[in-house]
Amino acid sequence: MRTGLQHAPAGMLRTFRMRAGIDAPVPPHIACDRLEQGLGILIDMDCRPDLRHATCPVQVMAGTHDTIAPPNLTQACFPPMDRLPPDGSMAAICCP
Repeated sequence: MRTGLQHAPAGMLRTFRMRAGIDAPVPPHIACDRLEQGLGILIDMDCRPDLRHATCPVQVMAGTHDTIAPPNLTQACFPPMDRLPPDGSMAAICCP
């Protein structure tokens, strides 16, 4: 994704949106610096060690049909979950 963002941002964003099930046109201005910053955070940040020391319950939002973070990836990264909502990255909207 980083390479796509650097060389063909509109194509990379269009492909990501299609994969995520987002049916919206790519905006005329793409804030590549903001997208690069967010992508870097997703790539480099790992909060799992901190979660082991959490003093309150922590919930992970994931979905059984998430094309961005598939269930097997989520299940490998976090403890067992009671329920996976069906709509993946849109779980907060479809399954409040």
